[in-house]
Amino acid sequence: MLSTPPHTTHKLQPLDRTLFKPFKSAFATASSAWMRRNPAARITDYDIAALVDEAFSRAARLDIAQNGFKCTGIYPFNPEIFTDIDFLPSMVTDVMQEVSSKENMANQFSVAHSSPVPSTSHALPANEPEPSTSSTDIL
Repeated sequence: MLSTPPHTTHKLQPLDRTLFKPFKSAFATASSAWMRRNPAARITDYDIAALVDEAFSRAARLDIAQNGFKCTGIYPFNPEIFTDIDFLPSMVTDVMQEVSSKENMANQFSVAHSSPVPSTSHALPANEPEPSTSSTDIL
């Protein structure tokens, strides 16, 4: 099984790299030829299958499929085919978690249950404790 880093499939998909562009070009050629043979007619859903068959027969060849795996470095395996710059987009989703999940949940609990810090312009009632003003409790 092969797993790809996020945001790198445009570099690592064999079909995207070698098959789909020739297929799209062959389909455009087949469609243009059909429209020249049938002036003033529209391509319908019933015509699409024949056009796809014609384009796929031209574009889907064994050498193209093999080149797709070769140019992506999948087979034969070639880890040197891409540079670190090619994988830079995958770094967008790499986030280091600095706090353990237990500490994170404790911090979320304290934030959710803390009351806003009152201004110092008025006195607190005698029965309420003075709120903490440390940055840890506020964050």
